[in-house]
Amino acid sequence: MVVGADGLRTAGGFFLPAGTSAFFCFGLIRPKPLSTVRKSRAVSIVRISDIVPFFLEFAITKQKAFAGRHSKFQAFGPSISDEDKIFCLSPVLVRKLNSDLTAINQTGVEAFMISTIRNALHMASQDIAIITNNIANAGSTGFKRSDSHFLDSYAEDPPIRGRNVGFGALAEEPRRQDNKQGALKVTNAALDVAVSGVGMFITTSEVEGDVTFTRDGSFLLDIAGNVTTTDGRGVIGIDGQPLAIPPEHVNARGESGLIETIDINERGQIQVTYGNGSIIDRGAIALADFPNIGGLRTIGGGHFKATEKSGPPFVALPMEGNFGKLFSGHLEASNTNITNELTKLMKAQQAYSGSARLMQSATEMTKSLMR
Repeated sequence: MVVGADGLRTAGGFFLPAGTSAFFCFGLIRPKPLSTVRKSRAVSIVRISDIVPFFLEFAITKQKAFAGRHSKFQAFGPSISDEDKIFCLSPVLVRKLNSDLTAINQTGVEAFMISTIRNALHMASQDIAIITNNIANAGSTGFKRSDSHFLDSYAEDPPIRGRNVGFGALAEEPRRQDNKQGALKVTNAALDVAVSGVGMFITTSEVEGDVTFTRDGSFLLDIAGNVTTTDGRGVIGIDGQPLAIPPEHVNARGESGLIETIDINERGQIQVTYGNGSIIDRGAIALADFPNIGGLRTIGGGHFKATEKSGPPFVALPMEGNFGKLFSGHLEASNTNITNELTKLMKAQQAYSGSARLMQSATEMTKSLMR
């Protein structure tokens, strides 16, 4: 509070002096009486920089009632006791204090600016991370690139202490997957399968006991004849069980034969020819689709998990309903375009550098107010 010979008045939300000839006393508990102050012109003078932080906090907290918000600042009359300490400003510093208080009224704007720039830095770094991930997986089978999406948000009120509301660019969803079809590349491997159209392969892990979904159809046979992904997860058939192709078959005549060929048709049906002449059906590959495929959660390795946002999976054979068909001897390439991603990366890096320079300028401006 400001105590002066002419009394108190407010301006711009701050308590300011009625006249520049008065003493300005900031009481920590109770100050000495004004008569004592007036007798001693050699009183302690607190630095402006010691007072500014209190007003800075005051400005950022919506300029609430000064006495109610900061009880340690109180206005005192000439009748108070002389047993406690007081910090006073001499009249020489009155004009500087008024100037500083006027400047501090602008610190709310500075807070908005710094908060906005901080969000811009965060979003630019997030954008760079997503683009880098797209580039790193440009050669990954079935990989789907992602985009970052942002909303514009500007504050209408000053930030509230204890609740750091961000201003500026905000992420609507940190990562949004682009599910466009990737190009099909020929491999001629019997267990390489690509989906053309809607659908994801269903896989499971005996160790983890979970179910995941992938577009990577580079399948293998393990030593027990189980059809697996390259990371060892079992591939689920239309019967809900992991697919298996026994490496050996004994026919009705007791003749044994090893696998000669494996054929997978467009509907995912697996037909195996053995060396003893037997042709055996070994199930069919199931596909899954979701009400909101963008709601799937990526867990790495080209695998995804269902979430509440994605909804439960619809499971069917290829070419049933709106499901796509399978191409044996093919794999789906990543839908990442390296040229486009590099262009986006340069833009994101420029945005980050620009925001960093703005942050430095805003910090210097704020420091200048505190001097």
